[in-house]
Amino acid sequence: MIRDRARDLARRCNDAHASGLGFPTIWRTVLKGDALVLAGIRQTHADQEPVLEVDLITGQRLRFGRSGFTIV
Repeated sequence: MIRDRARDLARRCNDAHASGLGFPTIWRTVLKGDALVLAGIRQTHADQEPVLEVDLITGQRLRFGRSGFTIV
């Protein structure tokens, strides 16, 4: 199912982050070419913390902040 693919994408991003990769590298190597990802990165705030968000074709967003990647 497509939402399972979104969770898998978040897991792959978190694995890459845990291995020491920063967001720019994760964007280039994991996110940018993935079919779930819509174009662009947006910087915003969540819980008074700066975060980066990537829109997914599922209508969800992949959010990157201090705690890593989450789906919102």
